[in-house]
Amino acid sequence: MRSAIHHVCIAVRDFDWYVDFFSNVFEMTVERTRGEKPSRILWFAQGIQINEMSEDLHMTQPAVCDHISIGVDMDPEEAAGIAIAHGCRPVDGKGAHWFALPNDVLIELKPLR
Repeated sequence: MRSAIHHVCIAVRDFDWYVDFFSNVFEMTVERTRGEKPSRILWFAQGIQINEMSEDLHMTQPAVCDHISIGVDMDPEEAAGIAIAHGCRPVDGKGAHWFALPNDVLIELKPLR
């Protein structure tokens, strides 16, 4: 199966700083946004997603990887089934195109662009 990184999502406390950083340092273009403070989400056209995390979630780091999205050239649910058969685990409430690696990093599968 052919694949490529679709996007990488990071969960951050200082949402505005991260938006400014990726916009100005890397000249990334905002593709879309959703939600209101303290749970905003922003997608850059270049494959970075930023999820705002509120202070009450007790994050110990200023940013963490929320999930990695991989584009695949087959049905994402079928590809996730292959990953699960290979030792990954399904993720409740996320959909059949999501799974978790053994170290609990979440993977979301999307159609290959």
